[in-house]
Amino acid sequence: LRRGREPSRTFAPLVGAQAVLVAWALALSAAGAGTLPVVGVLALGMGLQNAVVLRLGVPDLTTTVVTRTLTGLAADPWDRAAVRRGVSVAALFCGALAGGLLTIHHGPRWALAPAVALLLWIALAGAVRAAERPSR
Repeated sequence: LRRGREPSRTFAPLVGAQAVLVAWALALSAAGAGTLPVVGVLALGMGLQNAVVLRLGVPDLTTTVVTRTLTGLAADPWDRAAVRRGVSVAALFCGALAGGLLTIHHGPRWALAPAVALLLWIALAGAVRAAERPSR
């Protein structure tokens, strides 16, 4: 992932890679591999996610650490980026709540499966959008 590449061309493959990592964690969980291998693969995915957001250059947006985003909201709630920050916090909260409830009531596989489906859908949408844009 290098700076300077057109973000729309790199977004879909990187989200697809994230989907593969979450699917791998799902397979490990289904095979009874234990907590540490699953957490390790998911941690790798979170690192990839942070790198993608950093390279896309979206200011004041963190997707795995909400503390910085909340600090930005509190420091300047009327800033133009406040809506983006608010949506980020709301999405993290809803995802954590849904994943937690699914894990508690049905097990980790039921939390990981929708994540894989959502990531694949986002990767596909990103690929379609990138294909529609003329290359530079």
